[in-house]
Amino acid sequence: MRFLSIEPMLGPINLDRIYLDLSHTAWIDWVICGGESGHGAPPMHPDWARALRDQCAAAGVLFLFKQWGEWEIATVENGHYDGDMARNNAHWVHLDGVMAKPSLLRPGYPHADMAYGMVKVGKKASGRLLDGRTHNQCPERDDPTRCRPWSLPLRATRASRCIPEPQSQKDHL
Repeated sequence: MRFLSIEPMLGPINLDRIYLDLSHTAWIDWVICGGESGHGAPPMHPDWARALRDQCAAAGVLFLFKQWGEWEIATVENGHYDGDMARNNAHWVHLDGVMAKPSLLRPGYPHADMAYGMVKVGKKASGRLLDGRTHNQCPERDDPTRCRPWSLPLRATRASRCIPEPQSQKDHL
C-alpha cells in the first residue's frame, strides 16, 4: 500500500503530478490529512483540506481527515464571527497561510476574498469535521483492490485508525 500522510498540512497540495501514472490510475491508495497541533501551531486554511479531499475523490483514493489542529473556522455559533477581528480572538488566514488581523486586506494580494476567519480553540475542541462531516476512509485488510503485494496487512480499529497486523517470521520468507 502507498499512502501520503500530510500532517501537518502547512499549505496547498496538488497531487496531479505524483499520483497518476501513464494509465491514468492512482498509485496512491490513501491520503491522511490534518492540521498542526501544539504550542505555536499555525491554522490550516479550509480550502487546502477541501482541495485535497476533492482530488482524492476524483482519483478514487481513500481520504482520512484526522484533525483541524489547534484552530477552527470562526462562526457565529462559537462567538467569533462578527466581522470585526479587532474585537475577538479570531485571525484571518489567507490561501498562502499568512495570518492577518484585524483586516483581511493585504496590499497587492489578489486572493484576499478567499481568507477565512479562524480561531484557536485547542485540538480537542476543533474536532474532525470537514464541511460538516467526518472523513474516515481507511484501507481494509481484505480488499485486494486497495492492497499491493508488498504492503503490510492492515486492520481498522474502533478509533478508525489503521495499524499493521502482527506478522510471523514465516510470512516474510
